[in-house]
Amino acid sequence: GVAAVRCRQASIAYDRDAYAQASELCADALHLLPPDGGEVVRSRTLRLLADIAVREQQLTLAQQYTTQAQMVNATVNDQTEHAAILFAQAKLAHYFGNEQEALVNARQSLASYTAMGDRKATAVIHLLLCRIYKAMDDQANLQLSAQHGRNLAAEVQDAQIEALFAQFFDPPTN
Repeated sequence: GVAAVRCRQASIAYDRDAYAQASELCADALHLLPPDGGEVVRSRTLRLLADIAVREQQLTLAQQYTTQAQMVNATVNDQTEHAAILFAQAKLAHYFGNEQEALVNARQSLASYTAMGDRKATAVIHLLLCRIYKAMDDQANLQLSAQHGRNLAAEVQDAQIEALFAQFFDPPTN
């Protein structure tokens, strides 16, 4: 319905870094949903609001939106949304400095996306895993994750994601 369209429009605005517009479209999408339906769209919209809040450094608000998205998704058990929520939770835990929680959520999200065959999402999660391993000073797993993620990005022909892995291979310059 119209709410799903607004959520998609919000996602496009988010991808263009138009966070205020994305936030407004999300609010509109949530307003258009019936109180007893549209749980998948509601969950996606709440998760998108969490992503917007992270970009705006409103981490507590992001955590609230992520928790709401998780509660809504639990009623419909959408596996793609579940994997995306785990990824959002992993990012938040990493931003809060809780690397163990970030690692658990990232690995669960990775397993879900791998099972679904979503190689691009899997590559993106490997980027987060690299950041987590770097924060944990785990060079062995960082290198494994970077290599695997870069290979996946090459397989799906996403040069932008592939290029992001370079930072984990190139020695730092002084």
